[in-house]
Amino acid sequence: ISTTRRPLVSLRRVFASSMRKLKRFWQPTGLFVVILGPDGSGKSTVTGLLLSELERAFRRTWRFHWRPSLLPKLKRTSSQAHAATLTDSVVQQPARVSKYRGLVSLARFLYYWLDFVIGYWLIIYPRKAQSTLVVGERYFPDVLVHPARYGFDVSPRLVRLAARFVPAPDLLVLLSGDP
Repeated sequence: ISTTRRPLVSLRRVFASSMRKLKRFWQPTGLFVVILGPDGSGKSTVTGLLLSELERAFRRTWRFHWRPSLLPKLKRTSSQAHAATLTDSVVQQPARVSKYRGLVSLARFLYYWLDFVIGYWLIIYPRKAQSTLVVGERYFPDVLVHPARYGFDVSPRLVRLAARFVPAPDLLVLLSGDP
């Protein structure tokens, strides 16, 4: 049917489509799942299985690690780059003490915190509105448990306060067990 011959029909279709998209934005049909656990507990394996088993139930799937990555990753120091080149078969213990101190640590924390908050609304939420299964390995709760892993030496009270503003996942899965 030509849009010039029946403009009211075309206008009604555009309106109905827009209303459907608006409703989906306000009530997303996607799902945001976060997998947490200690190193070697099987987060990557469970995430891969979850995505493969549920991919037909959603229009799309999307996987991320730790944060939405709206903001670019801060540069690593040489010791962090060396640790990242080690093989995956060796389970490493996270750092017990942050490498960064004072204002540098606070600035890094606020930078990544903004990535969690703004990245959720600009990356994760729109994907949920498009019926996407979003699965994250680790997420902000991992910062609550072990801030030094990410180079943060900030007050636990500040971390807990900041956590209040980070949108929560729809489902949080905590894995436990030996590596």
